Amino acid sequence: MDDPTRIQRRVARERAARKAAEALLETKSLELYHANEALREAQAALEARVRQRTAELEAANAQLRDEITERERIEAALALARDEALEASQLKSEFLANISHEIRTPMNGVIGMTSLLAAQDLTPEQRGYVATIRQSGETLLALLNDLLDLSKIEAGHLELEAQWFDWPQSIQDVANLFAPQAREKGLALATTLPADFPEQGHGDATRIRQILSNLISNAVKFTEAGRIDIVASATPHGADRHRVQIVVRDTGIGIPADLQETLFEPFRQADASTTRRYGGTGLGLSISKRLAEHMHGTLTVESTPGVGSSFTLSLTLATRKAPAHRPAAAPPSAANTSRNLRILLVEDNLINQHVARQLLQHLGLAVDLAENGHEALDAVAATTYDLVLMDMQMPEMDGIEATRRIRAHRSLPQQPIIVAMTANASEADRERCRAAGMDGFVAKPIQLEDLEHVLTQIPHD
Repeated sequence: MDDPTRIQRRVARERAARKAAEALLETKSLELYHANEALREAQAALEARVRQRTAELEAANAQLRDEITERERIEAALALARDEALEASQLKSEFLANISHEIRTPMNGVIGMTSLLAAQDLTPEQRGYVATIRQSGETLLALLNDLLDLSKIEAGHLELEAQWFDWPQSIQDVANLFAPQAREKGLALATTLPADFPEQGHGDATRIRQILSNLISNAVKFTEAGRIDIVASATPHGADRHRVQIVVRDTGIGIPADLQETLFEPFRQADASTTRRYGGTGLGLSISKRLAEHMHGTLTVESTPGVGSSFTLSLTLATRKAPAHRPAAAPPSAANTSRNLRILLVEDNLINQHVARQLLQHLGLAVDLAENGHEALDAVAATTYDLVLMDMQMPEMDGIEATRRIRAHRSLPQQPIIVAMTANASEADRERCRAAGMDGFVAKPIQLEDLEHVLTQIPHD
């Protein structure tokens, strides 16, 4: 048997171990309790944070939805405004095209009839009256063209052509145009081109001449004594390209420095007295500068009051030598214009009909009349014509469609030359005419010289 003492010691040890275990268990239980409390607090904080973040996200989503809705509203409003602006621009373009057509019709009558009057046996006094009427009509026409050009530029509808043209001849032609006015005022007008100046350039010759015409016209207008010099120069600018500068220099009234900055703004001239004394709308320089910029060029001015002004047009264009010379077309003659040509005039407007018929009759020619495309088709099917003068804008069937059908009419014994009579001189309109099968264009207002030129293109029998 065990010794009682040993038993007591074992019991004591077991009791002590039990107490230690109980103490450890109590400690662990307390730690677990505190851990659970901390976990519950952390979970509660996390849940509160999640709720807060959820609320914030819901608020952000609601704001985002509101912003998306507002953006969609703004985009819809912008789209509507854009559509309305495009429609307004289209309506404006259509209005300008219509008003151009309507204005050119009476102008056709004025300028066409003055061409006929000028060809009559008139007294010097009567010839002066006719010249005044024609000059006034051409001034009104130039104003109309300026307004249409400005509108096209501002609407972004300006079209530029690109074709080879004779550089020196273009400059000289414009200078020759204003030589009589310069002589009348006692002004010397000289053109200087270097020997190595490019023979041909590739660009819009019509617009370049328009710019030069405006610059030289202003030089003549604002110069009372002295001279006007047109000085051209060119420097190579890469392969087969030149930087061309044309300076129009005068000894005129000059422009103050503080007014030169606004000189190229629409409807602006140096001051109100300029308009009263010299006339004009102040559109020419603005249009010229914008035309130069559309051709990736510049138009600048240097001027001193009382000394004169220098306007410099700079353009960089492809250049080349002129191709082999071709014999020029023979000028109109009695043999060309009085032979027995069969001509059909397709025109719906009474004034235009009368002007064209009178001009043709003045050239000794008879003409048949059709008032729309349908009548033109019937006439061409019934009679062989040498020339058809075709208006573009007509009721029932326009000139484009009528030309297409004539060109598609394979049973015709002979296809006539078809020349468009139109006030629409844009490259897009010309391309439509060419695509339909037309051979050329006569711009309205129609003039006697234009018809004579058309007649020279008709082959001899």
